[in-house]
Amino acid sequence: MTKLSLFDYHLPEALIAQRPAPKRDDSRLMRLTRGAGAISHHRFGALQDLLRPGDVLVVNDTKVFWARLRGTRRSGGAVELLLVRDLGGGAWEAMIRGVFAREPGSCAAPTAGLHFTETLLETIRARGVEVASVTLHVGPGTFKPVTAEQVEDHVMDAEPYLVDETAARAVNAAKEEGRRVVAVGTTVTRTLESAADERGRLRPGAGETRLFITPGYTFRAVDAMVTNFHLPRSTLLMLVCAFAGRDHAMRAYEEAVRMEYRFYSYGDAMFIE
Repeated sequence: MTKLSLFDYHLPEALIAQRPAPKRDDSRLMRLTRGAGAISHHRFGALQDLLRPGDVLVVNDTKVFWARLRGTRRSGGAVELLLVRDLGGGAWEAMIRGVFAREPGSCAAPTAGLHFTETLLETIRARGVEVASVTLHVGPGTFKPVTAEQVEDHVMDAEPYLVDETAARAVNAAKEEGRRVVAVGTTVTRTLESAADERGRLRPGAGETRLFITPGYTFRAVDAMVTNFHLPRSTLLMLVCAFAGRDHAMRAYEEAVRMEYRFYSYGDAMFIE
């Protein structure tokens, strides 16, 4: 049995980001190399240099289904906003619609994808990286606090997902040819792992997942991951520890606190390979 306290760390409240970086791809990026146990520091825009030609970058195309406003820019272009927080006096904090959000159904945005801009994605594609999308509708259970002292006693809520034929073909070809599958966020990671067979091949189709990934889990589909910095004792942090190795991940988090990275949904990012 695994104690919940193994996933605790001191997070100063001041490091919890209250708003996104002014430029999405200018947030900080910590790179973790699993085999070497190495840590290095970059800006998110440098991800284009950390990915390899032939990689398949998989994103979650879900989008939040409430509090959406559609309008027109002065230039004539369409814009979509998600109302996030009432600031009073008729003012709201809002997020502009994401780089690849398409399928409504989530109660929260898959925040790892918020770091990407269209320009960055175009550059990544131009370098020979294929971008594929899957859908996992994020439910409140993703953020449900773990209260059980033994993490194995925690139960994940079911969340619906969809892997279409296009995404399955892209991932399966990469696995067969020894190319990396890079998941953007824990939601994509859980989707791919839920849809994968023992060889890491994806089965296209819709389903529900309650997959709870903790240290000791054997990853079948995902070779690298882009993710945010998560709260102590969260299921998201446990997934990161499972992928990077708990000791390596917790050392990285300690360094992130020391270097004053920004945490949680609006914060900085980590690339684990």
